[in-house]
Amino acid sequence: MSVRVVVRTFSELCITVGAVIVLFVAYVLFWTGVKADRAMDHQIDDLQDQWAKRPVAGASPAPGTS
Repeated sequence: MSVRVVVRTFSELCITVGAVIVLFVAYVLFWTGVKADRAMDHQIDDLQDQWAKRPVAGASPAPGTS
């Protein structure tokens, strides 16, 4: 096996690994943000539903307070 074949194979391997790393970084930065945004929207909707169902407390102060 010549040196040229070894260098070419190693270079192709490095380019492939680099492309996989770039795709993984794009996934981590973009897609996980999309999933987190959807989950946050769901939590906000649940919290707003809880607040809407909670009865409003009266405006009178508790006894013994001014």
